[in-house]
Amino acid sequence: MKFKGIRIRNYNMALCGEQYPEGFYYHRLFNFSTRSPDGFDWGGEDGSDDLALSILRQVYKSKNKADSLKDEFQKEFVNKFENEWTISKAEVKEWASALV
Repeated sequence: MKFKGIRIRNYNMALCGEQYPEGFYYHRLFNFSTRSPDGFDWGGEDGSDDLALSILRQVYKSKNKADSLKDEFQKEFVNKFENEWTISKAEVKEWASALV
C-alpha cells in the first residue's frame, strides 16, 4: 500500500494505492477526521492533522493506535511533505516500530 499527495494550484488530493496484477491502482484517501473544513493538506497547513490521522488509520485499522502516533507522524512526515509526495505503508510501520 502506498499513499500519494498532489497539490495542483490550490487543490490538494491525497490518494491511497494498492498493487494489483494489472498495475497500481489509486483511489481517494478516506478522511477519518473532519477537523479541517477544507479537507486534507500538508506541509504544516490546516488539514495536516487530518491527513496524518487518515494515513495512520489506513495503515493500522485501529483508532487508538492512529491517535497515539498522529502528532509525532504529523511532525516527522506530514508537515515536511512538499507539493508532491509518496510514502508507503512499510515506511510508516518501520518508522513507528523505531519509536518503541
